[in-house]
Amino acid sequence: MDAPEVTAAFFDELPEPDDELGWRVMVRFAGTGFVKAATPLVATVGDLPVEGLMIQGEGGAMGFLRDIPPIGARLKVGYLDWEIKDTDFAYSPPVA
Repeated sequence: MDAPEVTAAFFDELPEPDDELGWRVMVRFAGTGFVKAATPLVATVGDLPVEGLMIQGEGGAMGFLRDIPPIGARLKVGYLDWEIKDTDFAYSPPVA
């Protein structure tokens, strides 16, 4: 299995935190090498884990953050028990 390659990333702050799960930010990223496997895909933005991570076809994935990360926090993606690599994408607040 090849390591996933992220070619685009988007961060959307949710208008109101999800009451049940407390999610504040939706993280979506696109690229190549995203496959459903026995070893799950994992991602972080800075030190914050991306929760509820779902692979969307082979072209990307989406998930959520419980907190708003610091500006410039780097998106890292990989598979559990494999290397989790920095991407070229960092958090910046959505432009209104």
